[in-house]
Amino acid sequence: MSIPKITIIIVSVILVLAAVYFWHTPIKIEEAIWQPNVTINEHNFIVEVLYSDEEKRQGLANEDFLLEDNGILFLFDIKKVRTFWMKDMKFNIDLLWIDDQEIVGIEKLMLAPESDILYKDLIKYDSPKLINKVLEFPAGTVDKYSIQVGDTINFDIYDRNKMEGN
Repeated sequence: MSIPKITIIIVSVILVLAAVYFWHTPIKIEEAIWQPNVTINEHNFIVEVLYSDEEKRQGLANEDFLLEDNGILFLFDIKKVRTFWMKDMKFNIDLLWIDDQEIVGIEKLMLAPESDILYKDLIKYDSPKLINKVLEFPAGTVDKYSIQVGDTINFDIYDRNKMEGN
């Protein structure tokens, strides 16, 4: 049994039209792929969220850079004074100490250490209060967006589709 010639032509035309449509229709990445993000002073930042202890221990160590308007968000189950250092960091960062949604402290221009520095000689940075989140950005972000202690952060860090089982 042969397929009628008209059916082959119709299917071919539909495929060509679909290909042309999708080839010329731009897809916005922000709409196509959900990414965790935070908003500070009406500016949106894409973040990578670190949940596990291993992820938090590693942080940005040994990474070469962090893109502009991107950050790393550390989430902690228990509020307490936290200590961070720049072990194995290759670039400078700004850091926000966060209690729930409020910025309670800021470290600007935390310098990457010299490669030959001993761990015991690294500068240790302590949160000024009990905190449950830390957000790291490329150095200069705090000044660029006039981020201040007392500012509120809105978090959109949970993929609703995954949470709803979609």
